Amino acid sequence: MKTAQDKLDFYAARHARQRQRAENSPQDQAASFFASVYGQYVEEAEDERIIEQRARAGELIELRFMGERANGRLPLRALLDAVDPFERGMAHAAHRLHTGETARQPVQSVRDLLGLEFAGLEHGSTRVLVLGDSRADLTGVNLFEATATQVFRFLNAKGDDFYDAADAIGGQAARCIDDLLKETSGYGMTLEMSCQRDLLPWLSWRGTTDEIDRVRRLIETTQEPEVYEETLEGVVAALSDVGSITLCIGDEKRRVRFPLKLIKQAQQLTIAQPAKLRVLTSRYYDSVFKRDVYKHTLIG
Repeated sequence: MKTAQDKLDFYAARHARQRQRAENSPQDQAASFFASVYGQYVEEAEDERIIEQRARAGELIELRFMGERANGRLPLRALLDAVDPFERGMAHAAHRLHTGETARQPVQSVRDLLGLEFAGLEHGSTRVLVLGDSRADLTGVNLFEATATQVFRFLNAKGDDFYDAADAIGGQAARCIDDLLKETSGYGMTLEMSCQRDLLPWLSWRGTTDEIDRVRRLIETTQEPEVYEETLEGVVAALSDVGSITLCIGDEKRRVRFPLKLIKQAQQLTIAQPAKLRVLTSRYYDSVFKRDVYKHTLIG
């Protein structure tokens, strides 16, 4: 059977025949038994169809753990230790993207918008399926899609892009991701993550042992930034649908990220328009190249 829908149609047809047979012959215990069995198969196939449908919509993230301890099964403690920081990391990243702020605990309303739920385990090493809510809010923003995009971007980031990716999801989310990778390697496993989307580019990250070490080193060497408010005044050069404004200040260009809650305010800007933006500036120190790196977030 090629798809979950094919499986559902197959079992539904057989369930209908056995149920009709049982209704026509109440004494036929075999018909009643098989009607019950096929009824259970129909329910399972319907669950698979829903997951397959939501995966095509970009609502499914798969975490595939590999290693001697993840050969089709996974110790319960290892599963809990890995999945918990993943959920917290996604929630902190969503909070940062939605509000522009970091918090000790993401607010429940953000977690509700994100809509993460455990969808099951699959074979093939050990594959953990996590669903999110891809419905857009009243402003047209899909928080799960935006969060997944930025988390995968952070995992794949190299060079100068790392500071921008780290600032996008915030320090709390980065530390949760570090916990996820620490637990994964601590149990002697590697990790592949993916999010397959029909209408958008697929997201993926292949966490080999070397790749996990690379990401963890970047996180551990990134110091907490100095954060302060300032006003940037210049001319709008570009507006991005991924949440940023490019501002020309003299001969210099500054990229200002805006939280999703301020999307309507950002949409009021136009190209070549003078603008005065109140921003929160984060100054990171790049210990490799001995320099300061500045990142800006719109606050009003």
